[in-house]
Amino acid sequence: IMTIGDNKYDKAVRKFEVTEYVPKALGILSPEGVWRVTGDFTYEEIQWESPHIPMPSKEEVMAKAQELKDEYDLKEYARIREIVYPSVAEQLDLIYHGGIEEWKAVIQDIKTRYPKP
Repeated sequence: IMTIGDNKYDKAVRKFEVTEYVPKALGILSPEGVWRVTGDFTYEEIQWESPHIPMPSKEEVMAKAQELKDEYDLKEYARIREIVYPSVAEQLDLIYHGGIEEWKAVIQDIKTRYPKP
């Protein structure tokens, strides 16, 4: 079972700034657009290189970036569960030696500690 301080756990609970979603938001809003970022992932740092394709507005990009961030944040419980659940082999061993009820108890404990929002 992974714990705080473990690299996989730390990655699962990492919080991203909304600006880190700007490139993905641009890709969704304008999949044919060509652009690059010269500094931080802020709207002001985007150099739009597609003169025949309109650049999405700052409001559109930031709204989509926030939507992507919110979606990612909502799935934190699933990322943590994926790490702390025993492997399939360990679960099968638990069922074999302890029975279905013991397996259910282990899984339910994890679901209780990391509930869906």
